[in-house]
Amino acid sequence: MSVKSQLRGHAIGAFLGPTGQRISRLLRHIRAGGLPGRGGVEVYHDPSDPISHLLLHHLARKNLDLPGPVALFAVPPPAEDVDPAPADRRAYRLADAVRLARLHHLPFPESPVRPRAEDVRRVRAVLSIARPFPEHLDLARRLGDALWSADTTALTDRLQGLPTSDTDHTARMRVHGFYAGGALYFRGEWFPDLDRFPHFEADLAGLPVPPLTWPEAGVSTATVDVYFSFRSPYSYLALERLFAIADRTGATLRLRPVLPMVMRSLAVPRIKRLYLVQDAAREARRHGIPFGRIADPLGVGVERCLAIMHALTHPTARRTFARIATRGIWSEALDVATDPDLRIICDRANISWSVVQDALVDASWRQAADRYQADLRAAGVWGVPSFVIDDHAIWGQDRLDVLAEHLTATARVQ
Repeated sequence: MSVKSQLRGHAIGAFLGPTGQRISRLLRHIRAGGLPGRGGVEVYHDPSDPISHLLLHHLARKNLDLPGPVALFAVPPPAEDVDPAPADRRAYRLADAVRLARLHHLPFPESPVRPRAEDVRRVRAVLSIARPFPEHLDLARRLGDALWSADTTALTDRLQGLPTSDTDHTARMRVHGFYAGGALYFRGEWFPDLDRFPHFEADLAGLPVPPLTWPEAGVSTATVDVYFSFRSPYSYLALERLFAIADRTGATLRLRPVLPMVMRSLAVPRIKRLYLVQDAAREARRHGIPFGRIADPLGVGVERCLAIMHALTHPTARRTFARIATRGIWSEALDVATDPDLRIICDRANISWSVVQDALVDASWRQAADRYQADLRAAGVWGVPSFVIDDHAIWGQDRLDVLAEHLTATARVQ
């Protein structure tokens, strides 16, 4: 292990640990003009996003005693720098909203139609006017109901006579450290979408957030194509939990590693990188997964891991290497771009160094990675981790519950 990578890993681990994150959160809150222990909840709502609309309904139904002042800010869709595939994102989130509405028993059409851009603009202009929060939340929900049910008559009636503004609150959101609507902000911490609402509730109560649990499943004969990146922290978190699901159900996993976005000419800006790694640390603590001492494998490190994966043909060997390598990268600061650290990983995975040396001079892994990426895009998703089962694509470690339920529903109970 190189001293440099270990020192850097320990520093990152300290920053991403509980104490480091409490300090980081406080500093974000102060930089945004807040005072320690003071400040209310801010709700950032994108009327063009269906999951943002569901978050409003979920928040209203919970009827939480929110620390004030509480305010709602309307924002436009994410900017290009944080949204590399906007059309794909919109299509996927619309389908995902239908699933989430069913799961959380929230009002939403079963076959929604994306609203007209002009209608979205009118709604955002009305919601950009400051109002008392209960009134603002109720208005946003009623306008969203009409917008997503394509009820133009109701939408026109509800917009009639209301003042408008062209104020864009994106800059305020970014100063606080985030980049997309459908999110709650509270004293330096972000809680986007319905997926982080349990964190939000636990934070308000001063309690740890409970891990997700899934129903017991029978024996599954399903095959799941797993698309992941060695540089994706969410891929690491997903693999750790996905292997447990497969062991419990008997499902077959076919691992399909791809290049990270930045190595495919898709830049990830600092504001997004910083949020993602801190959110991954938060999720790792929730699920009891080691995380934080990181050695970024970008470039040569990723390529070496893909070359070894390509050389391994047995599913068990591929799974073992993927698990040990990602854990080494994301929790032990093992630098896979160097021979000593890569050798530690391969020794743990029982891969002989001669096999590794042969793999590293064989460039045919590039064709495999390109093929996996093309298959991923053909499935209708673009990011990792993603899971394809029975021609059904599921994106994100937050949707492992959807995958588990699918396997449970199709399992043969013994």
